[in-house]
Amino acid sequence: MTENFVGADLAQICNDAGYQCMMEKTKDIGLNGITKEILDSMKITKQNFISAIEQKKAKLKKENLKSTESNCDTDLSWNFNV
Repeated sequence: MTENFVGADLAQICNDAGYQCMMEKTKDIGLNGITKEILDSMKITKQNFISAIEQKKAKLKKENLKSTESNCDTDLSWNFNV
């Protein structure tokens, strides 16, 4: 599921999963309404991790497409007797 990810990718996935959990628990009260009880009830779920991994894969795919596009725009006319 995380093949070809490096350590920084995995760290970002963990951060994103935690952020998703926090946003789910605080969506109705906002960040200023967080109590100790709410903090204690926060548990990062497998679904939070799956969602974070899917988002990371989509972002990497988009970045790879942009990289490929920019490589295709390179002027190669110097290779030919034009």
